[in-house]
Formats: sequence, structure tokens, C-alpha cells
Amino acid sequence: MRIKHRFAFGKNDTDIFALLSDHCIEYDRGDIISVVEITEDDKNYKTVAEIFQKHKIQPISETIYSKQEIKEAEWLTIRSTWRNDYPQPEKDFGYMLSTYDSSDYCDQCGKGLVQKGCFSIKKKPKWGSRQFLMINWIHDELFISGKAESVLKSNSVKGIDFYEVNNSSNKPIEGIKQIYVKTCLPPGMKKASVKNELVCRKCGVVKYMRKQGFIYYDKEVFNGISDDIVKSHEKFGEITCASKIFITKKLHEVIINNHIDRGLVFEPIKLA
Repeated sequence: MRIKHRFAFGKNDTDIFALLSDHCIEYDRGDIISVVEITEDDKNYKTVAEIFQKHKIQPISETIYSKQEIKEAEWLTIRSTWRNDYPQPEKDFGYMLSTYDSSDYCDQCGKGLVQKGCFSIKKKPKWGSRQFLMINWIHDELFISGKAESVLKSNSVKGIDFYEVNNSSNKPIEGIKQIYVKTCLPPGMKKASVKNELVCRKCGVVKYMRKQGFIYYDKEVFNGISDDIVKSHEKFGEITCASKIFITKKLHEVIINNHIDRGLVFEPIKLA
């Protein structure tokens, strides 16, 4: 496991350019934005971090896992980097009323939405070689192509239903389905995974900001789970309020072996 940080700075940050050059640190220079990408195990990381800390520039960070760490995991998180379209109707977030039961919704933290109907989007995605996507504003639902649906069905993946996705006229769009995840786990995330807790002043719900690196979970939470895909009880996000989606080793192998993983990110879960 390695932690990579991406520092971005502007063309007028002449001090940063000078300091990076003085220390012979490579960066990608753009017309407007320039970028330094560096892992924490790099010999220059401390110097780079100090330069940007001095200028109050925070990085975008990600964890890079080895193939062995991914292979050994019994459970993994899954998400898609491809964000496509918006839930309909967009105006005044009308989809919250048409797609969800919002009777328990908190307008301060976003918790309490329970899906009651199909999602609607503007039009069928241009899948190309990608088979999974997530739609903007919705952070804990996966949508799949006809090819991915066929793969999941033929491999008897447990714990999901396939929901239609409609157009703005409320007619099903051919070639896209939502994976509806049936099971939500009980609480089980370890404190070692938590960077910060956010408590809603209105409803009291706790949301989490994760540390970079492994998600640590109580292994007993997964005892007796026969589904191949589940959602976390815990909610995440500073602005959003979303669960994590977990999949089994079996489902990960199905996705990889059938070459439908383009644009997907997997993170191994550590059970203890």
C-alpha cells in the first residue's frame, strides 16, 4: 500500500516554482494549473509537503494498493470513476421526491432518503468499453450496461435486483440498469479507519471522513452474509451522506475475469 498526493498550484505561484526547481523536484507544468504528484515513500515527499503546507495548499490524496493486497482481500469496496448524467428531474432536486421516500430526510446532513422508485436520467450512456457508472449527486449506487448485467446474471451474483432506469418521460432506457443492493450491514467499522466524525446538529446522525489506507472492519459483521454485494451501515461524506458498497472476492474475480472493470476502483477491507 502506498499513499499518493496530488498538489495543484497556479501560474502565479512563482515561489513554489522556484522552490521545486531548487530541490530538483519534477512537476507537470500547465498553462493555468501545474501539478506535483508524489507518494509518501518518495525521498522528496517531506520537502514537497512542507512547501505546499507553507502556501496553505492541501493535496488530493489516494491510496494505491498492490495486486497482492487486492488478491488477498475477502471483501473490497467498489466505486466507478465514470460519472455520467444527473438524476431527473434536476430542478430543485426534484428527483428526491420522485425516486426516494423523503419522509425521514434531514436537509442539513442528507440522511434518511429511502429509494422507492426507479432513477431517471436524460438519455442512454455511451458505454464504449466501460460497463459501470455512477450518476452525479448519487454516491452509493452503481449502474451497469447490458453486457455487465448479462455477466452478473450468468454468474449468479447474490444480493441484487436489477432496476430499470427511465428517461424524462418515465419510460425505461434500453441498455442500462441500476444494481439495487438488498443488504445493509450492521455497524462494524473500526476507529482506525476514521479521520474525522461529523455530527449533524439537526438530527444527530454521525458521518465519517476516512483516513487514507485500508478500511478496518469487525469480521463478525460479515458472518452469515451470503450476498456478494452489500452496503455499509456507516455514512460518509462532508457534504454528501452515502454508504460504501462492498463486494466479495468472488464478485471481484467475476468482474476482472470478464474484463468489465474499466473505470472501477477497488479497495481491500481488513477484517479483525
